[in-house]
Amino acid sequence: MFKSAKIKLTTWYVTIIMLISIAFSIFAYMGIAAGTKKASEVQHRRFERQYIRFERPEPLLDIDALIEIRNKTLVTLIIFDVAVLGISWALGYFLAGKTLKPIENMLEKQKRFVSDAAHELRTPSTAAKTELEVALRDKKLSHNFNNFRLAGLLRR
Repeated sequence: MFKSAKIKLTTWYVTIIMLISIAFSIFAYMGIAAGTKKASEVQHRRFERQYIRFERPEPLLDIDALIEIRNKTLVTLIIFDVAVLGISWALGYFLAGKTLKPIENMLEKQKRFVSDAAHELRTPSTAAKTELEVALRDKKLSHNFNNFRLAGLLRR
């Protein structure tokens, strides 16, 4: 019972952490992609200006380098998210166990108490039942004596 609860709690922990991590990764990648796109557009405008106005050439950015930066960023973010997934699963499982342990201990104590209470309740009733059976089988004793014994059992 607690094993499945531990796994469910871990799944919730990991889901929340991964949603945050993936959202961060998406925003980070969008920022990098927007930055490299803007740099590429600036590069294109510089290039047009140089050839239209015959200006002195400025150092050009390497478009392939910008694309490589974007791709490496994507790969790095994916690796980071996979690492976060593994770490959050391990830590989530550990924390779920720590969270559920007091509940499990309390439930065990409660089961033990119910078992002990049931035993304590059964013991006097079993003794009374045995005494009644003995009294009813004893043919030597008078009817009045049996009634006296039965009345004594009722007072207990």
